[in-house]
Amino acid sequence: MTKLSTCCAVLALGLTMPSACAGHHPVALSHLNAWTRCGHRTVSRNVILCDGTPFARVDCVGAGVKQCRALTLTYQDGSSLIIYAAPGVNPNEPREIGVEGKAGFFNSAYYPELAPDGSMVWFKKGSVGQGQWQIYLVEDGRLRDADPGYIWELRDLQFDGHSVPIE
Repeated sequence: MTKLSTCCAVLALGLTMPSACAGHHPVALSHLNAWTRCGHRTVSRNVILCDGTPFARVDCVGAGVKQCRALTLTYQDGSSLIIYAAPGVNPNEPREIGVEGKAGFFNSAYYPELAPDGSMVWFKKGSVGQGQWQIYLVEDGRLRDADPGYIWELRDLQFDGHSVPIE
């Protein structure tokens, strides 16, 4: 078993394995099973649909123009996880969220988008001019760095320009 599959299996069992799971967000086994059983995945605004039924919702917390101070994924059963949160930002306490001058400008998720099949969320972590693109895979909870060229391929070639901006 590879490090990645071991990590996913360990997370699915609800155990922790921080050194091997860096870049992973715990995904409950019930959500993994539901995702696997889903025959047709689509998106309506920021809601991921599985066979026409809501599966999960992606939210942009502390939103600005094409930017979020935090990105969260909330499943239909009410459980949720944080895909991204700027340092010092608690998405569960929106009243605390604000852009704190330069620090806020350089610590945001810019241009967040959802794949039209709900399989992934991508965003630019950092600032508009500088930063690292990241992709969150809904299927297994992996968050990984991505090259800007790969984001272009996803957005314009693989999904034919039909990605959904998260606002």
